[in-house]
Amino acid sequence: MKNKSIDVLFTGLVRTPEIVKKSMKDLLDLRKKGVINKIILSTWIGEIQKYPELVDMFNKNKIVLIENEEPKNPGRGSIWCQMKAMEEGLKIIDPNRFVFKSRLDAYINPKFAQRKYFQV
Repeated sequence: MKNKSIDVLFTGLVRTPEIVKKSMKDLLDLRKKGVINKIILSTWIGEIQKYPELVDMFNKNKIVLIENEEPKNPGRGSIWCQMKAMEEGLKIIDPNRFVFKSRLDAYINPKFAQRKYFQV
């Protein structure tokens, strides 16, 4: 593999905008360093618009936003929602790239993302 950067795919709902902003800021710094390639959020139509500061941050920093209709039947433990969001996010990622998938409510410490086992 020529490019050693990875793509990061977030799925789900914004539960804590402050965590999302902190994660994105740190990941954008890692993108500048070449550790991260694309940052992608796959969520439901209208979810991100509830947070204008996030819309602005995503637009200014070219964070990819994928919006789809939320499944009417989420399934046990929201399994169908989780699968749909991940499937839609993976559609735009080159199948030869490594992807780190996370949720928006989980903070990714940039020190973790720079460890050898995280990188390819």
